[in-house]
Amino acid sequence: MTVEMGPRDDGELTLSERAAARLMDWLVRGFDVLADEGRIRFNAATATLSLSGESEQPGDAFSRGKIVAMLVATTAIVSVMPLMLITTLFEVANPVVTLVAAVGTAVTAAGGIFMVGGAVDLLDKITVLDHTTEPAPDAVADLKQRYVDGEIDDADLEQEAAEVWER
Repeated sequence: MTVEMGPRDDGELTLSERAAARLMDWLVRGFDVLADEGRIRFNAATATLSLSGESEQPGDAFSRGKIVAMLVATTAIVSVMPLMLITTLFEVANPVVTLVAAVGTAVTAAGGIFMVGGAVDLLDKITVLDHTTEPAPDAVADLKQRYVDGEIDDADLEQEAAEVWER
């Protein structure tokens, strides 16, 4: 069952929100690769986060809100990383590189503020589509294995599956 949470505001995103959404899209792709089960996708054009797979808390608005907050915070942190790297270069550089690092710091600081502002603004605009379901009972895995091993036929599988799901 799909549960939709958040504003379904199909309005245009600002430039900073679009930039932050694009970064968030790339971050979510990385998170999806690392996930063991389920899928997580983010549509940067519509600021829509889609979750699918099994979950202990399907449709729980609070747990989905924590995911959105974590994504916004991660996007904000990643967007200021270039500033941190250039600042570190500025601290260890010789005088010739110091001027270049100072200019780079100013540019990345402006970009970081731009991206962080967009990420924070996205917090109120992200819509979550939760397609998750509760995990199947452990008996379903046993039933599947018995069917694969040939211990039960199609009719028995159907009957026992109905009993398992009724519990």
